[in-house]
Amino acid sequence: MSKGKSKKHPFADIDPKDIKTFTITQEEYEQNIREGADPEYTLKPGVHKAVRGGFLKRHSEAEIKEALKPENTKVRITMYVDLDLLNFFKNRAAEANAAPYQTQINNALREFMNGQNKRHETLLEDEEFISALAEKVALYLPKARKQPRTKRAA
Repeated sequence: MSKGKSKKHPFADIDPKDIKTFTITQEEYEQNIREGADPEYTLKPGVHKAVRGGFLKRHSEAEIKEALKPENTKVRITMYVDLDLLNFFKNRAAEANAAPYQTQINNALREFMNGQNKRHETLLEDEEFISALAEKVALYLPKARKQPRTKRAA
Protein backbone atom coordinates (compact mmCIF):
# COMPACT_ATOMS: atom_id res chain seq x y z
CA MET A 1 0.00 0.00 0.00
CA SER A 2 1.61 3.24 -1.11
CA LYS A 3 1.45 6.35 0.92
CA GLY A 4 -0.41 9.21 -0.69
CA LYS A 5 0.31 12.85 -0.13
CA SER A 6 -0.96 14.01 3.21
CA LYS A 7 -3.82 16.47 2.90
CA LYS A 8 -2.88 19.85 4.36
CA HIS A 9 -5.41 21.30 6.77
CA PRO A 10 -6.91 24.43 5.12
CA PHE A 11 -6.43 26.52 8.28
CA ALA A 12 -2.98 25.18 9.22
CA ASP A 13 -1.10 28.45 8.53
CA ILE A 14 -3.73 30.76 10.03
CA ASP A 15 -3.79 32.24 13.50
CA PRO A 16 -6.66 30.52 15.37
CA LYS A 17 -7.93 33.96 16.49
CA ASP A 18 -8.67 34.76 12.82
CA ILE A 19 -10.82 31.66 12.32
CA LYS A 20 -14.53 32.27 12.87
CA THR A 21 -16.97 29.40 13.30
CA PHE A 22 -20.68 29.76 12.70
CA THR A 23 -23.62 27.41 12.53
CA ILE A 24 -26.43 27.35 9.97
CA THR A 25 -29.58 25.63 11.19
CA GLN A 26 -32.03 23.78 8.94
CA GLU A 27 -34.59 26.49 9.66
CA GLU A 28 -32.17 29.26 8.59
CA TYR A 29 -31.30 27.36 5.43
CA GLU A 30 -34.97 26.85 4.52
CA GLN A 31 -35.76 30.51 5.22
CA ASN A 32 -32.92 31.62 2.92
CA ILE A 33 -34.34 29.42 0.16
CA ARG A 34 -37.88 30.79 0.70
CA GLU A 35 -36.47 34.32 0.45
CA GLY A 36 -35.07 33.52 -2.99
CA ALA A 37 -31.49 32.45 -2.28
CA ASP A 38 -30.00 30.11 -4.87
CA PRO A 39 -29.67 26.65 -3.23
CA GLU A 40 -26.41 26.06 -5.11
CA TYR A 41 -24.73 29.02 -3.37
CA THR A 42 -26.51 28.95 -0.02
CA LEU A 43 -24.64 27.47 2.93
CA LYS A 44 -26.11 24.12 3.89
CA PRO A 45 -27.06 23.39 7.50
CA GLY A 46 -24.04 22.63 9.64
CA VAL A 47 -20.91 24.18 11.15
CA HIS A 48 -18.81 26.39 8.85
CA LYS A 49 -15.44 28.04 9.32
CA ALA A 50 -14.24 31.24 7.72
CA VAL A 51 -11.08 33.29 8.03
CA ARG A 52 -11.52 36.85 9.20
CA GLY A 53 -9.75 39.13 6.74
CA GLY A 54 -9.09 36.22 4.40
CA PHE A 55 -10.00 38.21 1.30
CA LEU A 56 -7.46 40.90 2.12
CA LYS A 57 -4.81 38.26 2.75
CA ARG A 58 -5.42 36.61 -0.62
CA HIS A 59 -5.53 39.80 -2.73
CA SER A 60 -3.06 42.65 -3.11
CA GLU A 61 -4.05 46.25 -2.47
CA ALA A 62 -3.70 46.96 -6.20
CA GLU A 63 -6.10 44.11 -7.06
CA ILE A 64 -8.65 45.42 -4.58
CA LYS A 65 -8.38 49.00 -5.90
CA GLU A 66 -8.80 47.72 -9.47
CA ALA A 67 -11.87 45.68 -8.50
CA LEU A 68 -13.46 48.69 -6.77
CA LYS A 69 -13.17 51.06 -9.75
CA PRO A 70 -16.62 52.19 -10.93
CA GLU A 71 -16.11 50.68 -14.38
CA ASN A 72 -15.42 47.28 -12.74
CA THR A 73 -18.39 47.39 -10.36
CA LYS A 74 -21.70 46.06 -11.60
CA VAL A 75 -24.91 47.43 -10.09
CA ARG A 76 -28.32 45.81 -10.48
CA ILE A 77 -30.96 48.21 -11.79
CA THR A 78 -34.49 47.89 -13.10
CA MET A 79 -35.41 49.99 -16.11
CA TYR A 80 -37.89 49.96 -18.94
CA VAL A 81 -36.62 49.91 -22.53
CA ASP A 82 -38.50 49.82 -25.79
CA LEU A 83 -39.24 46.27 -26.92
CA ASP A 84 -37.52 46.74 -30.27
CA LEU A 85 -34.29 47.75 -28.48
CA LEU A 86 -34.41 44.70 -26.26
CA ASN A 87 -35.15 42.41 -29.21
CA PHE A 88 -32.28 43.94 -31.18
CA PHE A 89 -29.74 43.13 -28.46
CA LYS A 90 -31.25 39.71 -27.69
CA ASN A 91 -31.08 38.76 -31.38
CA ARG A 92 -27.43 39.83 -31.53
CA ALA A 93 -26.74 37.82 -28.38
CA ALA A 94 -28.27 34.71 -29.99
CA GLU A 95 -25.56 34.72 -32.68
CA ALA A 96 -22.61 32.37 -32.36
CA ASN A 97 -19.86 33.57 -29.99
CA ALA A 98 -21.82 36.73 -29.11
CA ALA A 99 -21.73 38.39 -25.71
CA PRO A 100 -24.90 38.25 -23.58
CA TYR A 101 -27.39 40.98 -24.43
CA GLN A 102 -26.87 42.76 -21.08
CA THR A 103 -23.13 43.02 -21.80
CA GLN A 104 -23.85 44.38 -25.28
CA ILE A 105 -26.19 47.03 -23.85
CA ASN A 106 -23.55 47.95 -21.25
CA ASN A 107 -20.88 48.22 -23.97
CA ALA A 108 -23.14 50.40 -26.15
CA LEU A 109 -23.79 52.76 -23.22
CA ARG A 110 -20.07 52.92 -22.37
CA GLU A 111 -19.21 53.66 -26.01
CA PHE A 112 -21.77 56.47 -26.02
CA MET A 113 -20.47 57.84 -22.70
CA ASN A 114 -16.82 57.76 -23.83
CA GLY A 115 -17.73 59.31 -27.17
CA GLN A 116 -19.33 62.31 -25.49
CA ASN A 117 -15.92 63.57 -24.36
CA LYS A 118 -14.44 63.34 -27.87
CA ARG A 119 -17.46 64.59 -29.82
CA HIS A 120 -16.67 68.29 -29.41
CA GLU A 121 -12.99 67.79 -30.29
CA THR A 122 -13.93 65.90 -33.44
CA LEU A 123 -16.41 68.56 -34.56
CA LEU A 124 -13.89 71.36 -34.11
CA GLU A 125 -11.47 69.54 -36.43
CA ASP A 126 -14.14 68.91 -39.10
CA GLU A 127 -13.78 71.58 -41.84
CA GLU A 128 -17.14 70.69 -43.40
CA PHE A 129 -18.88 71.18 -40.05
CA ILE A 130 -17.11 74.50 -39.43
CA SER A 131 -18.12 75.79 -42.90
CA ALA A 132 -21.74 74.75 -42.40
CA LEU A 133 -21.77 76.36 -38.96
CA ALA A 134 -20.31 79.59 -40.36
CA GLU A 135 -23.07 79.72 -42.99
CA LYS A 136 -25.75 79.26 -40.33
CA VAL A 137 -24.23 81.94 -38.10
CA ALA A 138 -24.05 84.34 -41.06
CA LEU A 139 -27.84 84.06 -41.46
CA TYR A 140 -28.29 85.57 -38.00
CA LEU A 141 -25.81 88.44 -38.39
CA PRO A 142 -27.03 91.83 -39.62
CA LYS A 143 -26.33 92.44 -43.32
CA ALA A 144 -23.01 94.19 -43.94
CA ARG A 145 -23.44 97.80 -45.10
CA LYS A 146 -21.71 98.95 -48.24
CA GLN A 147 -20.75 102.37 -46.87
CA PRO A 148 -19.97 103.11 -43.28
CA ARG A 149 -22.02 105.84 -41.65
CA THR A 150 -20.29 109.08 -40.89
CA LYS A 151 -21.04 111.21 -37.93
CA ARG A 152 -22.86 114.43 -38.61
CA ALA A 153 -21.62 117.59 -37.06
CA ALA A 154 -23.88 118.90 -34.36
